[in-house]
Amino acid sequence: MYPNSKVFVVGFMAKVRLDDSNRLNTRLSEQRAETVAKTLLELGIPDEKLVIIGLGENGGSHFRIDEHPNGVFDTVIAQQNRKVMLIPDLSEDSIKVLEIKNELDALRK
Repeated sequence: MYPNSKVFVVGFMAKVRLDDSNRLNTRLSEQRAETVAKTLLELGIPDEKLVIIGLGENGGSHFRIDEHPNGVFDTVIAQQNRKVMLIPDLSEDSIKVLEIKNELDALRK
């Protein structure tokens, strides 16, 4: 129906510790997204339809804080943050994902 549309394969990860030093460490979340994208390719989805993005713990509304203010790590919430989402490029979520990705890219420079 939308021949030019794409799907964002977006990986997330749990926050590792209370400090902010892992804010830019998105490689694990990107690897998660790549694994899902590989499966989609094996199922016949064309490569040009997939956009792989790793947002780490920077997932906006798709990320829940997995540490309490006292520093106690909530393993249940952390497990929920370790995920990959498929987001169509025609959705409002895709705009937010690109905004976060652009912010991360700018911080890396």
